[in-house]
Amino acid sequence: MAKTKKAAKRKPGRPVGSEGQFNFNLSATIRQVIEKENRFLHQTEIVKHLLRKAKPKDLKVFKNKTSVLIQAMKKSGKVADFVESDNTRGHYYGKAEWLKRGKPVAAHAPKVV
Repeated sequence: MAKTKKAAKRKPGRPVGSEGQFNFNLSATIRQVIEKENRFLHQTEIVKHLLRKAKPKDLKVFKNKTSVLIQAMKKSGKVADFVESDNTRGHYYGKAEWLKRGKPVAAHAPKVV
């Protein structure tokens, strides 16, 4: 009787630097979008830019994934946030060096709609 082989143990999740289901690195692309626009952006603006590259099956799931990823990036210090109001519409994301005393520098201020 032949013995079955056990699968090799591996770390959970995708390997570092992998592209995932969208064929590009989502967090790196978020940082590129922020740098390209050169100002603080709202999550909906970031998602609009990402949708030019990604074709998600479910838009709601994609927006949620983007939100979770931005929060993780904020926690790790890769992006900074500027909170204009307690409303979720008042949260903008950009680079930490664009903030001065908790407010964005005029050159990098968000466009308020």
